[in-house]
Amino acid sequence: MDDGQHAVMKDMNKTRSQSTAQSSHTCFCCGSSSHLANAPNCPATKVKCNKCGKVGHFTRVCRSEKKVQLLDAPESDVPEIVHVLEVEGKSLRDKIKCTVTIETEEVSPVLIELTVDTGSAVSILPSHLYKQHFSSSPLRSPQVKLVTYSEAALPVLGCLSAHVYYGDAVTSTNIYVVEKGTPILGMDLVAGLNIHIAGKKLISPPSPTVVRQVTAATTEGIGCAKGFVHRVKVRESVQPVQQKLCRLPLSVRNAVSKELCRLQAEGFIERVDASSWVSPIMVTTKKNGEIRLCVDLREPNRAVIIDSHVFKHRSE
Repeated sequence: MDDGQHAVMKDMNKTRSQSTAQSSHTCFCCGSSSHLANAPNCPATKVKCNKCGKVGHFTRVCRSEKKVQLLDAPESDVPEIVHVLEVEGKSLRDKIKCTVTIETEEVSPVLIELTVDTGSAVSILPSHLYKQHFSSSPLRSPQVKLVTYSEAALPVLGCLSAHVYYGDAVTSTNIYVVEKGTPILGMDLVAGLNIHIAGKKLISPPSPTVVRQVTAATTEGIGCAKGFVHRVKVRESVQPVQQKLCRLPLSVRNAVSKELCRLQAEGFIERVDASSWVSPIMVTTKKNGEIRLCVDLREPNRAVIIDSHVFKHRSE
């Protein structure tokens, strides 16, 4: 190899090293090799990256990577997250107390004092109360995950299916049993028991109309109130009236006589020899052919003092 060839090789190596040096010193903001990142004329100085959202570089030279964690669990197995305001602390001591009756299929009704917490979506029972009153009732696995508003997980031992009573209201719910804390009456029971809160007081729900069942009498016929005498108050200024009797048609006289005997035998009417008040009997015929006895009491009603009783409105 002569001196001319050595000169050509040196020029080629020099050019290759210069190009390598230029490629290694590129701007990491725009990718250009003509300047460095701190150059004031860099076109990416005020440009926002579409990948990471930061200002100062192009998307093609962005070095940030989004890390995504894939879960293999099916969607049905992921529990719903329910927020609970607080389970224990000084702030719960000044809250409203509410005594309810809790009953399960295995345990008879038990009175439990709960702390009303409208910030809790569910009702909570600490484990010591569960072991004391409802240990014979099995716990079911919870369908939701309880967390506080600080996103701290709240371990749940299980769910207690129970009937809860407050006044005349009753509802069925799942009470979440936790390791420790304050028994909480959450919004599920507030809505289910129709509880209203005014300030720091509970307003009991209005009592529903109670329908009483009347058992049928063991004896045949219509029963009578025995040992009770109803005294009609009469105005003394009104003179007694003895109205004329209406003559009955011959076709109904036998039927009227039988009906009067039946009413007297069953104790609805009684026989008297004389009275200062006399009212006529009116006879009508039913659709089935039987008779109905009515009394014209228009004159006696003018002398009767009506009993005045104030009836409550249905809203009361």
